[in-house]
Amino acid sequence: MQKKMKKVISILLATFILTTCIPLVPVFNTVLTVEAHSGRTDGSGGHHDYKNKSGLGSYHYHCGGHPAHLHPNGVCTYSGASAATSSSSKNIQKTAVQDSDAALRAKYKSVTDDFSNKKKSGYFRNDVLAIINQFIAADPNAADAYMLSLMTSEEKTDLLPLNTQAKSDIFDGLIVLRAYEVFLSQVVAQEQAQAALQQQTMETPPAALQQENTSQDDLLYKLVSQTQAKLNELGFYTGAIDGIFDNETQQALINFQTAYGLIIDGTINEQVVAALGIQI
Repeated sequence: MQKKMKKVISILLATFILTTCIPLVPVFNTVLTVEAHSGRTDGSGGHHDYKNKSGLGSYHYHCGGHPAHLHPNGVCTYSGASAATSSSSKNIQKTAVQDSDAALRAKYKSVTDDFSNKKKSGYFRNDVLAIINQFIAADPNAADAYMLSLMTSEEKTDLLPLNTQAKSDIFDGLIVLRAYEVFLSQVVAQEQAQAALQQQTMETPPAALQQENTSQDDLLYKLVSQTQAKLNELGFYTGAIDGIFDNETQQALINFQTAYGLIIDGTINEQVVAALGIQI
């Protein structure tokens, strides 16, 4: 709806510019035009007026159904005015767009510079970008809604619809930067948790480790199987409830997190446990 409204507004503005830039053409009394003289026009739309009833000399034109007029330098006054008006209108519109784009680029210069600098320095991790691409491919509509949620109301007003190159450039940099930071924080959190678990495993005695692993396996099975069952009840998961955290389970979890406005990391985190009412 917002895009349609903006499109309508753009058309109205363009129409306003066109109509207000057309110079007024004097309206001649039709009786005066008819009574100025008699006689047929030639192939050029003109004829002689030897008595100069029109006040334009001995020869003038009536091309295009216009009142008597001259063709200075061989150019019709009316067609020349029409062409000039059209060209002027186009130039005005082009200048307005250029001015608007220049203002947007200046306003969001820090965003585009930040994106450009991070891209050149190799800041973006390929594994994080791959996760973002997978998220978008899994449900484009949900991804669109999520990406738009990363923008402020002012940014949406400034940049949507994406009908100029400047808007597209700014939008791309803005969305990539914000989405990347969200997914990066989730990936880093998972890496830190895995590193802590590995460190704990290395420091645990073998006998205690075996007992702990058994307990962790039981806990993981209960956690995953309950998650599958809850997601199945809500219509997000249709696979087997087997306690195995496979790709199908993770994708169902991502769709659930997206739909409920939770952190989208594809893991059974505290938010998921609370939202699904999982009991361990």
